[in-house]
Amino acid sequence: MDRTAFEESVSISNARNIEESGKIYVFSNKLFVNEKLDGFHMFNNQNPSNPINSGFLTVPGATDVSIIDNVLYINQATDLIAVTIDETTSTATVTKRIINTFPPLRSPDGDIAFDIPEDSVVIGWQSIFEN
Repeated sequence: MDRTAFEESVSISNARNIEESGKIYVFSNKLFVNEKLDGFHMFNNQNPSNPINSGFLTVPGATDVSIIDNVLYINQATDLIAVTIDETTSTATVTKRIINTFPPLRSPDGDIAFDIPEDSVVIGWQSIFEN
């Protein structure tokens, strides 16, 4: 993904079904379920026996989050970002980004791509078989 598009890709959209869940995080009355390499499902967890899927936080390349003082610290592929969410306007704001904090995402077979343009970030892999 082009780095400019990558850095502008964090946003909130409508709730959607969980397809490939990752880690689960509980903070206050909120529940976050990682959609591997894609972002986080957000749930209102005021009633833990009936959490309500309230939206999706799009963060391409994300697999982990930590939450301190209502700030989400997320690994976005190679970058560490700090995100705040305004629930009244359903917006997410990246308040800080530290680029290249983490190593590039490896392919499923363990290889690192060497032909990636300098202004791009690997956010996932797709298997392509040739006959």
